[in-house]
Amino acid sequence: MSTQGTPIAPPSFALPLLNGRHIATLATQRVDGSIHLAAIWFLYHEGMLYFPTNSNSQKARNVARTPSAAAMIDTRVPGQEQGISVSGAAAIIHGPQGRELVAQAQRRYLTPKALYESNVGAAYATFDDVVIALTPQRWTTWDIAQMNADNFGGILGVESGYLYPYD
Repeated sequence: MSTQGTPIAPPSFALPLLNGRHIATLATQRVDGSIHLAAIWFLYHEGMLYFPTNSNSQKARNVARTPSAAAMIDTRVPGQEQGISVSGAAAIIHGPQGRELVAQAQRRYLTPKALYESNVGAAYATFDDVVIALTPQRWTTWDIAQMNADNFGGILGVESGYLYPYD
């Protein structure tokens, strides 16, 4: 489902990030114009990004009012950082389609054991009842790993003594 036009495809190097299990940072706009940031699970499917959430959440209310969003997905290994940010039109998907997309996203992060555990899977099934669908209109990427390889022979890292570990 596209919320506005055809999604713009990401650079191919970013596909492992988009298809991997990472935590995204989703940005939406509050009523006062300030930005609301939230760490969130995501699903990349058929060129779209989907973020499961509760229909009463701040991010869902923001998108319902201002139908745009941005997100960042990255890896954080010192000297090997890579990332992608995306922005575009956003919409809330409710009903059966929204619940199915929520379930798909949750299956990416929760093991079958968690999904079938009554106090885990059932709880997650009730937390999120909609998805925020983001139609990518602009991508920005960075690749410190490639810069490290090209400029420093891959020596930047904690083990080499060149970088401190992240807290």
